Amino acid sequence: MKVTFERLVGPEYMTPVMRVTQGKDMYTTKMPNISTWYEMLLSEHSSDRAVKYRVFIEDIPYYAHVHLVRHSVGFEPHVYSQRDDHGISLVTDKDEVTQGNLINMCFDANAQALISLARKRLCYKSHRVCQDFVKKLKCALIYDGDEYDKVLGNLLMRNCSWWRGYCAEPVPCGRVTNVTKLSDIHKKALDDQD
Repeated sequence: MKVTFERLVGPEYMTPVMRVTQGKDMYTTKMPNISTWYEMLLSEHSSDRAVKYRVFIEDIPYYAHVHLVRHSVGFEPHVYSQRDDHGISLVTDKDEVTQGNLINMCFDANAQALISLARKRLCYKSHRVCQDFVKKLKCALIYDGDEYDKVLGNLLMRNCSWWRGYCAEPVPCGRVTNVTKLSDIHKKALDDQD
């Protein structure tokens, strides 16, 4: 599987979003400094959603792409539909295409959506092909991008790493030591409220 990316809308478009929420001049597209970029990605504010990427995946198994298209917030997938109109029946018999066939896909996602996708798909409970995809995306951002992409790449991590030892899954994977179930911390939500 090969994973590449291009940035469609850069961090400079985060600046007007941040400034307008503070009542400042919004007509600027100045690049935020790298520490501001990092802090805004961590804060998960709306400004993260102003920055957009297109991710290309070559040779992903058909069954694995289905896991990725389930992400919906800030995420727009473009995949092989297997429709048998428009001449596709001349290319392949749809009934003979197996779930393991390799396909290409791409998706558009904002920076926050990439962080959210990684938190779910790097989890050890996620399918290994999806884990491998996110690891390759992380490497592409770190090694093929600029300093802003590198910061984003370094923030692609599983939920228990992001939340420093808390797991939101009903049953944790058991592979990461010293993990606390998030549901154990928020048990008061089950209490009767008057």
